[in-house]
Amino acid sequence: MRLLTAEEVSERFQLKVRQVKELARQGKIPAVKVGKLWRFPEDSLKDWVKNGGNPHNDNHEIDSIVDQIISEVA
Repeated sequence: MRLLTAEEVSERFQLKVRQVKELARQGKIPAVKVGKLWRFPEDSLKDWVKNGGNPHNDNHEIDSIVDQIISEVA
């Protein structure tokens, strides 16, 4: 699983970093907040794009990503 930074997502979607972070804050793009930083699961973003950018975040998937990050940090 690869987590992208807001800067990487910004480049891919040709948006300003500030816009990417705002979309994440609003729950309109799949994202996980790690401390003060937003991270974007690459696979979730690909699925999000395939689904036409629907803001349906799979909360179970996001929860498992958060659990994995916590276990790697611990």
